[in-house]
Amino acid sequence: MSWDLVGRVRELAALEAAWVAAGAGEVPPVAVVYGEPGIGKTRILSELARVVHARGADVWWGTCYDGEGARPYAVWADAISGYVNRLGGDGLAATLGDAGGWLAPLLPDVALSDVERVIAPAEVARLRLAETLVRVLDSLERPPVVLLDDMQWAYPESLELFSQVARLATGSLVVVTCRGTALELGHPLAQRLAEVHRQRRCEYVSLGSLSRGEAGELLEQAAGGVLEARLLDLLYEESGGNPFFLGELGRHLYRRGERSWAGGVGEGLPESIRGAVGLRLAGLSAQTRHVLQLASVFTAGFGFTELAALTELEEGSLLDCLDQSLAEELIRPLEGERYDFSHALVRQTLYERLSPSRRARLHRRLAETLERLHEGELAQVARELVRQYHASATLPGAARGATHSLTAAREARAAGAPGDAVIMLGLGLDLVAPDDNDARVQVLGDLARAEAEAGLSEEASQTLEAAVSLLERGGAPGEAIAE
Repeated sequence: MSWDLVGRVRELAALEAAWVAAGAGEVPPVAVVYGEPGIGKTRILSELARVVHARGADVWWGTCYDGEGARPYAVWADAISGYVNRLGGDGLAATLGDAGGWLAPLLPDVALSDVERVIAPAEVARLRLAETLVRVLDSLERPPVVLLDDMQWAYPESLELFSQVARLATGSLVVVTCRGTALELGHPLAQRLAEVHRQRRCEYVSLGSLSRGEAGELLEQAAGGVLEARLLDLLYEESGGNPFFLGELGRHLYRRGERSWAGGVGEGLPESIRGAVGLRLAGLSAQTRHVLQLASVFTAGFGFTELAALTELEEGSLLDCLDQSLAEELIRPLEGERYDFSHALVRQTLYERLSPSRRARLHRRLAETLERLHEGELAQVARELVRQYHASATLPGAARGATHSLTAAREARAAGAPGDAVIMLGLGLDLVAPDDNDARVQVLGDLARAEAEAGLSEEASQTLEAAVSLLERGGAPGEAIAE
């Protein structure tokens, strides 16, 4: 299933304008398209390639992979493969003459029948290779576009070749993409771009999350129909506006129907999203993956101190794991020393890899860790404690979570959020021990107040009746019932 490009109108127009400028004799900038994984970098290149092809111009497109592939120049070999396949070995020799031999590093499988492969020092060979590529680009009838995708993984040789081609091929539009919301100054690609910029302007195109309206449009295209506003809001929040995740969620709905997502991400992720996130996780160290999996049991972000206690790692090792996770943009920093996953779907993928038994025990372990670390100031973590005890309700001792729900609800009501208090007390009610009528009455009483304050009059009345009924069955005096 495919769908129209959603959003990115301004960014695509800028890239098209740069290519048109090349056709008018101007030197177009080298465009650098960047953003987090799944944000739509490759998609916008596809649209640009479609436009350029439709107008009769060549597109050279190469993609880097983690490790770039079996050969250092794999991305460039990929880029020129279409051109070489059209000409064939004999045609290439006829077009380039003796200079065709300099393309040998890119064409190990092409027989250059009339051209000898050149043997020269690496620096000389690389320069001649760049000059030959530029010669081919300049010979094309219409200004071509060179698209180099995921260049953060390019080998040094490919980056050097990019630097030379970008500086020399001033009649071509060169576009590179890289992952990340910012390119570190010390990254090899950043250094090469700085070299290029001394002779040719570089223009940076940042791709951010889609807006709520754009996300809704993409979801409905992928799902093949109109979706309820409530569901659109839920999916937008859980995807972070990431187009790849939105598209996969839409596909999931197309296959299984709108009801399949009634409960949010907890209903299970589409396999394609698990696979996409899994590929990102595969590049991490085993220790970092373990830390992130433990972090997935937090429900509202996690602090360094809490994570250190849960993982039992020494400080340096945990810092290394966090640094790697931040570099891969799997987590994002919050205030102070707190962090959260960059997408709820990333957390859910990690979480679903845990067995139900392991999940329950990790939740309980985290609850007890939070109680120990925040003894005397439990109100600060009461919400998290309620959820951790609720997630480990199958284990003995879950009733402690009911007490925390009373605290969390008081904090919520004091903050003017009675609806939040209703949620906390609802979870607490699930945790009350079956034979502890006093605790159940207390939770029901607070719940009735919170429901009334939240404007849920009918629910408040029913809750109050349930509390009174419990008291009467327990033989409570009239004063207690009145209170």
